[in-house]
Amino acid sequence: MSFYLILYVFAIFLLTVTAQILIWRIFKPQQQILWLFSLCLGFPFLIFFIIFIIYLNLDSNSLTDLCYAGLLFFSLSCAYIQTYPAAQTFSPSLQIVYFLHKSGKEGLTEQEILNRAESLSTQAANVWFAPVVQLSILEAYKPKVEVAEYSIDSHPHLVEEPLRGVFEEFRKQVLALDPCVTESFLKLYVAYKAETNFVDIVPQAKRLRLSLNIAFAEINDPKEICKDVSALGRWGNGDVEIGLTKIEEIPYVMGLVRQAFEKQMGQEVDI
Repeated sequence: MSFYLILYVFAIFLLTVTAQILIWRIFKPQQQILWLFSLCLGFPFLIFFIIFIIYLNLDSNSLTDLCYAGLLFFSLSCAYIQTYPAAQTFSPSLQIVYFLHKSGKEGLTEQEILNRAESLSTQAANVWFAPVVQLSILEAYKPKVEVAEYSIDSHPHLVEEPLRGVFEEFRKQVLALDPCVTESFLKLYVAYKAETNFVDIVPQAKRLRLSLNIAFAEINDPKEICKDVSALGRWGNGDVEIGLTKIEEIPYVMGLVRQAFEKQMGQEVDI
């Protein structure tokens, strides 16, 4: 492939790009990529094909050069089409650099900077615009979060005596253990927390079932009223279960609850 033929290919390519720029200045097509394909690939290759038809009697060397020329033009056109969208993309950062360079040594005044910032922000908003979505569509995709608030009235077994009185006295003593203790009414049980749950109450028809968050082997229970539920699935947190039915049982039960609380707070538990 001769040097002059290479120059001819580049000249045809430059003429194609010039034609594209002129067309874009007259009217800017809606489907720019399709027009680029037509200008950079379709029309020039039609010319190559016509040359090929006219000069069917080309020798093998000339035919090879014509093929090389077509391949070179194809490569240049593909590269141009691929980089065209990126070259047309608006870049506020490059615009800022351009205007700083244009201002020279004097720089820009404060008002010029503010005016330029407003202009760039307007252009950027047109490039990276927010999508317009109907409110009904947004509502359909919003997560459905149900915030349920529970109280003592959410547990029917705590409403009536005698368990109401037992619960009130027990909760009073648990909350008095430390100012950090908090009470949370949940759907199926009532939780008492320091760092995390140390005792939970599951209201039942005839008793309050307590779950202590402590290992069964660590609990000091002389009366042996604790039950190991580590292998059972129960509501509440912990491996130790206690049944509370009377106010008179609270002092001893509180001794067990205090062990779970002190264990959680990192204090020594006497066994």
